[in-house]
Amino acid sequence: MTTFVKYLIILLCNILINNAAIYGQLQVFEKTYGTEGKAEFAYEVIETPDNGYIMIGISMNNPNPTNSLDGKIKRVDINGNLIWEQTYTGMNGTNDFFSSIIPKGINYLVAGSRFIYSPLPPWYLKKQFWLIEIDETGSLIQQKNFGGNDDEAAEKIICTEDGGYLMLGFTKTFGTQLGGQDVWLLKLNNELDSVWSVTYDFGGEDNGVDILPINDKYIILVNSCVEDCNTVAGNLGFYKSDSYYLLIDNMGNLEATYSISPGLKNNLKTIKSTIDGGAVIIGATDAVAQNYCPDLWVIKLDENLDTIWTKIYGNPNAYDGGRGIFQQDDGNYFVGGYSQSFVIPEVRDFDCPWVMKLDYNGDSIWSFISGTVNNDGIMNIIQTSDGSIVATGYYELDSKPESLFDLDLGPGKFYLLKLTDITDISSLELNNRFVLYPNPVNEIVYIKTDEDKFELELVDILGQILKSEKDIKTIYIGDLAPGTYIIRIKWNNNLVQKKVLVY
Repeated sequence: MTTFVKYLIILLCNILINNAAIYGQLQVFEKTYGTEGKAEFAYEVIETPDNGYIMIGISMNNPNPTNSLDGKIKRVDINGNLIWEQTYTGMNGTNDFFSSIIPKGINYLVAGSRFIYSPLPPWYLKKQFWLIEIDETGSLIQQKNFGGNDDEAAEKIICTEDGGYLMLGFTKTFGTQLGGQDVWLLKLNNELDSVWSVTYDFGGEDNGVDILPINDKYIILVNSCVEDCNTVAGNLGFYKSDSYYLLIDNMGNLEATYSISPGLKNNLKTIKSTIDGGAVIIGATDAVAQNYCPDLWVIKLDENLDTIWTKIYGNPNAYDGGRGIFQQDDGNYFVGGYSQSFVIPEVRDFDCPWVMKLDYNGDSIWSFISGTVNNDGIMNIIQTSDGSIVATGYYELDSKPESLFDLDLGPGKFYLLKLTDITDISSLELNNRFVLYPNPVNEIVYIKTDEDKFELELVDILGQILKSEKDIKTIYIGDLAPGTYIIRIKWNNNLVQKKVLVY
């Protein structure tokens, strides 16, 4: 078994101070959707038949969100304009949330967790798998709970070839419970009735986070907290966790277990199939510094589930992580997550949305980072029918409240980003049509080009336009504060972006 054939640290910050282009992505829109008095964030996004999007996630009171979580769903059109939003709630003062959505004919199934009263003493509230079916307007068609007398929560739901479904998450009721929490896989038929279930125990607080069909079998991603899981230190992020991926048959029988834990803190998030018959996994690990500060982590598996390459992207002394990934037909990858590394100093202690395009071997082609002086990040990324990249997550969440007794999570909004990838075999040629010099610079940037008609935009690292010019081959930057800026050059429906360092 090969665990780490290649182990590479990508220090993208070097790119920020040279004259390399970051051509390749064109922002279509970046939008947020909030509710007064609530903190909200999205877990997943799915494209609708009319090329709009449905986002699912959580809504909670703000401030003081304890025992106030509700499931939240928002539908927008192709341009990101809100069509409708619905809140799905249980008993007063309970915590309900959504984490996964799939189509069911013209309707949708949404999975998550809901609190209910236990049927046995002491009759207090416990979480169970929660599954709802809604129509295209968000109207509730049916809902079901699955679980026992202790906590369960669903992370993922997928379709199966027999017309049924698999729900994956954790249980504290069933299984051997060596670490107090086991992975739970639940099989449903097409009527959404339970058919069978199976648990997997790795000795810690185990959770199944994603599942992928591969041939007539399945791969399951597992995270297992083994130290400081529910302590004060653990709640602050200083916990130890191991990661695994499992191969099971279509009845849930375990065929192989693969341990993949290079750091103290390892967390897998998403697995997707690849064009070579293998799979790719994304998550976060502190393998570089072993200091509980994770970096974005990608693992490529072959058709035998052996590791081809593993790569880590980020700064070992800052928090970075990956949550979504997919591969295009040309072999390149798009990843989504969060970064505290490659941002301006003002937002360095906060998550920022991070999208990267990687080539077939996992090397970075381009990178997109946005964000505010608060926590913003990507939870899920998909490719749409028009070839664009759409990501969803959270925006303006505060992870540093002044008091745990007066918890204020900030405005907290659903976040939706749409990018169009314009990288092709001619991108380098297009990029070379414009040369900026000097770089670094402290007064005037000169643009060398044979083009006569073009538009220039000077933007900061957060995407704010500072200056605009047309058909001018110089830009005065002597009035700018030192830092990294981007010059966008548009002509004949083409776009090149170049970074300049002002000192």
